[in-house]
Amino acid sequence: MAFQDKETNEKWSTLANCTVMEGDFSVSMITSSNFTHENFPVFSRLRVITGHLLIFQVSALRSLKRIFPNLRIIGGQELIMNYALVIYQNTHLVEIGLPKLTTIINGGVRIMDNTQLCYSRYIDWSQILIGPANDILTDQNKGTDS
Repeated sequence: MAFQDKETNEKWSTLANCTVMEGDFSVSMITSSNFTHENFPVFSRLRVITGHLLIFQVSALRSLKRIFPNLRIIGGQELIMNYALVIYQNTHLVEIGLPKLTTIINGGVRIMDNTQLCYSRYIDWSQILIGPANDILTDQNKGTDS
């Protein structure tokens, strides 16, 4: 199980002091009922991810605020189908929680099928996206029309 064995925790603690993550950051397919929101590592110093940020099918996660409290920039050097930020099918996510995110250099935002997530469509993503590929898709979350 992710983040719970000694070797995995040592790898994450090595990254915990990074301010810039060169490449992509993915948290995906964590569905164990034994896993809680508090089990996720915290990257309090991380300011920049040069690639994409993917949060996919992570059932215990309620917010990204605890994991990425100071994330400011997503570079989008590598994209997932033209998206730099993808938050998809996270059953317990109630808020995005990236208050310091100010810039997505390249790529769009796709936030879909998060059954408990509210208010994602009210964020003015166009103020954050500065590149030519800037699609915004925020559908089928709580409080939106399907």
